[in-house]
Amino acid sequence: MQRSISNKRTLKPFIWFFLFLIYSAISSIYMILPPLLSLLYFIFSKSKKEQKTLNLFLTTLAILVFEAQNGYFFLSLLLYFIFLDYLIRPWISKLFSCHGCKIFVLVLFSYVGFYLFYMMVAQVFMIEEPDISFMVIYYIFVEFFIVGLLI
Repeated sequence: MQRSISNKRTLKPFIWFFLFLIYSAISSIYMILPPLLSLLYFIFSKSKKEQKTLNLFLTTLAILVFEAQNGYFFLSLLLYFIFLDYLIRPWISKLFSCHGCKIFVLVLFSYVGFYLFYMMVAQVFMIEEPDISFMVIYYIFVEFFIVGLLI
């Protein structure tokens, strides 16, 4: 009995990773496309909870690519996602019983919370503070619908 060379369970995360890399490059050119930051968080959280190491590794790699493209500190987004997953998410789960409300608040925290986290890091290291635009509000609503459809 011969094994299938293209095992779909192993091949699927790589395809999604390369599609995300292409989308990330396109979204940095066209500002109307959201950067899918909160989708990265939800995939990171789900793969960590289900203990899928390949998905977790590829998601971490995608997070590092996202940081490099946007000029953030190395591992700052990953540290924030871990902080969000261990401290903020259990608090939100206790506070809200509505699943859609939890998703919206987590999407909001993934954008606004990361901005505040990065501003705090910038204050500590005495570097230029990050700018925030009104496109973030658009990104929050678009990603709320994307994450709501996928999860």
